[in-house]
Amino acid sequence: MQPGRSPLTATYTHPRSTPSKFLPAISAMASSYKARFPYYPLPQSSSLPWMPSTYYKPAAINPTLAPFSKSSQGMTASKKLPVIANRTTFITRYTPEDWHRSNLTNYTESETCQHNAERLRVDTSRMIQDKYQQTEKTQGESTKNLGVRANDIGFWKSELCRELGEMIGETNALTDMKKRLERALAETEAPLQVAQECLLQREKRMGIDLVHDDVEKQLFTEVDVIRSCQERMQRYLDKAKAQLASNRVAQHELERDLANKQAAHRIDDKCHHLRNTSHGISYYRGVERVNAT
Repeated sequence: MQPGRSPLTATYTHPRSTPSKFLPAISAMASSYKARFPYYPLPQSSSLPWMPSTYYKPAAINPTLAPFSKSSQGMTASKKLPVIANRTTFITRYTPEDWHRSNLTNYTESETCQHNAERLRVDTSRMIQDKYQQTEKTQGESTKNLGVRANDIGFWKSELCRELGEMIGETNALTDMKKRLERALAETEAPLQVAQECLLQREKRMGIDLVHDDVEKQLFTEVDVIRSCQERMQRYLDKAKAQLASNRVAQHELERDLANKQAAHRIDDKCHHLRNTSHGISYYRGVERVNAT
């Protein structure tokens, strides 16, 4: 060995390569590992001595802090304690108890997360089952109500058909009676003209022949009776015309109501026979905002 050279550069020795990591990292746990304590990278230097005694010598030194005095103020930077970043010794950051405690915390949190996920899954399954049962119950009640409604609409539709038939029959009978009344009113014109003609001819008599006898009295009575009958027939004829107009309005309302009943019965009957497997069932956006009536 030549003077002035250190043993590290001797030709018969090879410097030991310093490992980059003191503990090998496990790739399977790299993604799930959580650092429970702050991580400080160990200072690495390529000038570590190759002798193992160097690692343990600094561990035996117990540094003490001297009381602050004026003499320490004059110390140079070379005489002060070395900086932490310039240390080349192996310093332990955590203890095995800290490592086990961190693992225990991770295990506890994992079990808690698993328990919460399992409870959420059970709650979700129970909610799905409850909603399914509620949907089946509501669907059954809706089907029953639709059946009752379809029967009611069918009953009232038959009643409307019966009333409409009777209304048409009454209207036809009243129309026939009106025609007969008009014919009878027209036939009273001839006897009235005859009686009036007779009275007019009797007024042409002269002198003693102008006698107010029973014949003239009967003629006046006949004219009064015919005119009274004409007035009554005309009054009943006006009532028949008004009743026919009212019947037409009522018949129009019945026909419109019957058409609505038929459309409603067709819709409700189709909805009553719908099933979950029926074709053409689709969701229409905004259907929940339709008026319930």
